[in-house]
Amino acid sequence: MITQTTDPSPALPQTIWYMGVKTRVLDNFLDQVLQDNVPRGGTVLDLFSGTGVVSAYCSQHFRTLSNDSQLYSKVLASAFIEHDPSNKGPFLDSLNFEEDLKSAFEANQDQLHSLFGPELEKEKTCLEAFSWEREKGRRLGLSADIEAIEVYRKFLSENRVLYGHSADRSQNSELKSAWELVGEKSLDTYRSQVHQTPAVLVTAYYAHIYFSLKQAIAIDSLRHAISKLETTEDPVLKRKAQHYLACLLHVASVSTSGTSHFAQPRHLNKDSEIRSLAKRRSLDILEGFLETSSNLKNYLRSIELQTGNRSFRGDYRSLIEDAPSGPRYKAEAQSDLVYMDPPYTSDNYSRFYHVLEVLAEYDYPKLQRDKQGKVLRGRYPQIEQRFQSGFCSTGKVEQEFTYALSAAARSGATSVISYSYPTGLLLKLYSKKQQDPLEEFKKLCGQFYKEVELHKRSMMHSGQGDRNLAIDEILLVGKGSRK
Repeated sequence: MITQTTDPSPALPQTIWYMGVKTRVLDNFLDQVLQDNVPRGGTVLDLFSGTGVVSAYCSQHFRTLSNDSQLYSKVLASAFIEHDPSNKGPFLDSLNFEEDLKSAFEANQDQLHSLFGPELEKEKTCLEAFSWEREKGRRLGLSADIEAIEVYRKFLSENRVLYGHSADRSQNSELKSAWELVGEKSLDTYRSQVHQTPAVLVTAYYAHIYFSLKQAIAIDSLRHAISKLETTEDPVLKRKAQHYLACLLHVASVSTSGTSHFAQPRHLNKDSEIRSLAKRRSLDILEGFLETSSNLKNYLRSIELQTGNRSFRGDYRSLIEDAPSGPRYKAEAQSDLVYMDPPYTSDNYSRFYHVLEVLAEYDYPKLQRDKQGKVLRGRYPQIEQRFQSGFCSTGKVEQEFTYALSAAARSGATSVISYSYPTGLLLKLYSKKQQDPLEEFKKLCGQFYKEVELHKRSMMHSGQGDRNLAIDEILLVGKGSRK
């Protein structure tokens, strides 16, 4: 039974756009299950933290441990939860773009603007031709945008690919230095010396793909400035880098001219797609970054965090040791409750959010190519560099749940699992075997727990091309370890 509470928490700010984000299920659903099952002063382990919103919520009520296989997720969680209450205020007061980032940001941006000046001017002309740019909201005739669409489509058809350009294009004297900078030979040098300047990764890989050229240059320049804080020995500057990088991840996420993720860039054949591209690419990266930083600071000032919060980055199995009696959590990951929100389809999230992971790592990875040697449209890092979860494998998903539940139960922790019905991969497998999927799921949990509860909330799902798909978000709760 989910009880009610009269202790509202401050509204959680958006961290990144994300499929399956748990903001919608926290209010009077997941939050109540957590409150009912974690003792006062207890610890929660958020095992697959994703956007970090559940960790952010928990950190106000419980000691919170956050984990995810992706670096961008760890950065988000760290920026939200890893603050010592005794020095949170002074730290937030010390965050200052002008002092911390501006000089390095402008130096990198100026270099790239100088190299790509002619193309930036063409792009600016294209984007300013759209009605919302010319008149800032005044309705014009449709023909005005139709002409702008055709001009921008032609520009993108000729210029959308920088990395991987043809050899003859590099002979363009006007942009020869720019093309050489983002060519394969140059990028090989960057891979061995990632901190050389100008920082150009996003410009080379994703300009005219997921961002405008101007946006890509701004993202590169902010990331360069943040990296200068990361590489110092000063722990306060390193903490600042986490804050700023979390803000950059947010603004990159909401500025993508894909959809709400990075699985594929938009095609150029539909007018509606071009219009959507242009509108998103008119967003100002620096303005969004500064606004996000201010919002995050204000949010953190408004809450009281528990002490001892910590974020990890790795496969969840890295937090588990195989003791003689069976798997159990390592000392640093011990908790009263393990919250599990694993992937629920066969699609690995490392494909949908690869741009954010590359931005966090910023190591100029080699990109996946097709059989003809052409870089794939999605601009994914090579498959060997992308995390592949067993929860996305039909042959492994039940084994993964068994292992995770066994480790939590043997460690004396309550388990809470978020999953989607009927679309969850494990539940679909049970259905194919002519079994009641929810009863089988409960039986699996019951192997390790004496008491199993199932809570449901009906929702409309939208993601990966699905629109308005009715699903149930389920919470499976296991209490009282059998082992």
